[in-house]
Amino acid sequence: MGSGISTDDFNTISWENGPFFIETSIDVNGGSNYLLMGATQIMSVPYAIHSSTSTNSLNDSVQDDDADPNNELQALSLSNDTLYLSNGGFVDLSSYSQDLVNDLDADTTNEIQTINRVGNTVTLSKGGGSFQDSINVYSEGSGITIINNIISVESCNYNLGQYYSSLGGVVIYLESNGCHGIVADTADLGTFRQPIHEDSDTYFYKCDLDFPYAGKFNTPKIVSLSTNWGDTSVNCAMACQNSNRYGFSDWYAPSLSELLLVEQFAGLDSNQYFSSSTLDTDFAASDYEQYLSSNAVYDANLINSFKILDHYATYTSISTSVPGNEEYYFNWAGGLNIIMPHVRAVRAF
Repeated sequence: MGSGISTDDFNTISWENGPFFIETSIDVNGGSNYLLMGATQIMSVPYAIHSSTSTNSLNDSVQDDDADPNNELQALSLSNDTLYLSNGGFVDLSSYSQDLVNDLDADTTNEIQTINRVGNTVTLSKGGGSFQDSINVYSEGSGITIINNIISVESCNYNLGQYYSSLGGVVIYLESNGCHGIVADTADLGTFRQPIHEDSDTYFYKCDLDFPYAGKFNTPKIVSLSTNWGDTSVNCAMACQNSNRYGFSDWYAPSLSELLLVEQFAGLDSNQYFSSSTLDTDFAASDYEQYLSSNAVYDANLINSFKILDHYATYTSISTSVPGNEEYYFNWAGGLNIIMPHVRAVRAF
């Protein structure tokens, strides 16, 4: 207490045997005639109070036989409805596993259904019924695109006479919307013989369609009939149908109108080209196709620098069935002049 030096040793005090008091005496003259000023119990000395508390500590009475505080820790694991302790012991939880939702069965998947839509009718599978959707289903027309119920007008910049690699050729015909039409191959497929049959009294069907896209209908008809007649070699129509130029497989032999468009917008390199349109005259063409030739003028209404080659065979009889599919029988009087015209294929886009 204070800054003086004690004549006694505080370390020898048995604090657990307290309480202890401090007695204060004073001699105002500095001598040894002390006057007692009083005695005060020590209440605020931390280590003294702690010593007193330690004397009265509680005993937990737990004997763990070692000094390891961690070896009492265990891991929990769950298997089905049983909880296990890693060092042994378990708890049965089966009484807590009741399904509180009453769905009349224990199947968790049989409530799942498939939704199907046809037109405006939406139907649920497994007898879930159907209803009419108020949102209409629209189909795309020419020049129209529909994505996520958003209707847009296609923006097309195709031009006649221009080559487009994405289309595989030169544009020779455009519809009014400018997005669809016909392209011509950039080069000839070669020369091929005309699809004919040289036997007498052999029948042919007319392929007299002559307008843009007509070759799409004429070509497979010619290929089918010439194959049926025994003509298995590659002819002009077959060459077009078999073409896969630029990765496209929908090429066909142009009708006469389409062939004239090829000449106008893409250009033709040779003087004689195959057309899938038949002659519509009193005579049936022996090769039953029309050709373009630059040798002379035949019909100014077609094109001034071309003519239709006049290779005919007189017919012996005609049997009319469906208009446009008249059946002709031929007598090959005077022999047959076989022609090997050039072939330029076209395709629609």
